[in-house]
Amino acid sequence: MWKYIIVFAIFFAAFGCDDRTTNPDTDIWSRLQVTFNDTVFYEETLDAGDLASTAYLLLPNNEQLTLEKYFFETELEREIDDVVIDYRVIAKKDGFYSTYHACGRQDTITVNASSGFATVDPGLVCGSILDIFYGPLSGEEIYMLQDSVIVDSITTTANGYFAHDIILGNYQMAIKDLYPNGEWYDFEIDSYYEDYYIEFEIDR
Repeated sequence: MWKYIIVFAIFFAAFGCDDRTTNPDTDIWSRLQVTFNDTVFYEETLDAGDLASTAYLLLPNNEQLTLEKYFFETELEREIDDVVIDYRVIAKKDGFYSTYHACGRQDTITVNASSGFATVDPGLVCGSILDIFYGPLSGEEIYMLQDSVIVDSITTTANGYFAHDIILGNYQMAIKDLYPNGEWYDFEIDSYYEDYYIEFEIDR
């Protein structure tokens, strides 16, 4: 009898334990949960296996939810305590503004798929502007230029959203507070909703 107990103990130690729960000082995983009508619909573990990956979910109401997942690691020193871990998740549904979520090591991101999205403004060009770390560029007035001439401007909300009657076309963009010395970026508006990833790094 004892030999079976010993064999079981060895098997459990080798395969039954999840080391994500046994090394709280060194593990860099985090969790992602998607809720629908206050019930957990989907969950997974975020880890450093992929720097970027995408998941596609069919929700109970037949809407598709897209989850873009990003992982950042800044190693300040060799010790794990000096490594900055950051996970970002961008959740997307047709007809809604995307939502942006961030967490650190061993934290949890929760996406509310049933009521956590804001409807886009019909008839306007809508979107969001994200910075170099896939976070929203919040509360910025941005000049829109063509041939180096300011032709319009948009202002982002706290979530990085904007809605404007701007004409579709090719522009350059520059942050008003940094204009004209800051960097300009090409900005093609060819649809009525888009998330724009711009390598803004604002050091005020």
